[in-house]
Amino acid sequence: MEFRVSYRAVPGLYCSGDYYDVIPLGQDRYLLCIGDVAGHGVQAAIVTGILKAVIQTEYVSAVANGKLSPADFLGWLNQRMQFEFRSSAAMLITFFAGVLDLREGTFTYANAGHCHPFLVIPGSVTELPVSGSAIGFSQKVLHSERKLDVRSGAMLVLYTDGLTEVGKGVQILPILQKVVPGPDFHRRLLEVVLETSGATAYADDVTILTAKLN
Repeated sequence: MEFRVSYRAVPGLYCSGDYYDVIPLGQDRYLLCIGDVAGHGVQAAIVTGILKAVIQTEYVSAVANGKLSPADFLGWLNQRMQFEFRSSAAMLITFFAGVLDLREGTFTYANAGHCHPFLVIPGSVTELPVSGSAIGFSQKVLHSERKLDVRSGAMLVLYTDGLTEVGKGVQILPILQKVVPGPDFHRRLLEVVLETSGATAYADDVTILTAKLN
């Protein structure tokens, strides 16, 4: 496995509400997470710190010896963050979670209002279109869960919306069809998105997380 991440906060703010993590679950399994807290700067970054603190210690550790369901995890995270901000103004978080099982060759995933990731294999790019309500939108929500087969040479591409909201008309699917996996993939992807959009710089937080099966 090869995991890589690129992270850029809004220029001048140095921190952001973009969250990402790769958490080993044991037995060649990994939990891939990416999220986006509404807003920018310190306030949003504080929320990502809370996410980092509770996900590993309160949820992942409790199910370490069992099968982690991404859909159940997102349901728990919604309730946990609802409790965390019960006395504050409404806080919305988009979040994607998936379990990569190398022994089974599968990726099981669920989505809470986040950008749809993609599965890239030689000659093919496939969107992972499952959707669901964002974290904080409602007290209780149900998230759909899907599973797909993955094999050697495949790459999962997760990202936050700062990548595609840089300009009008940016569609990530045709861009991924042009930017093939290989050295400096993240840098080349960032450059092609800018070129396609006509913008000169990213104006929002941007995070890219990739997982490649060697």
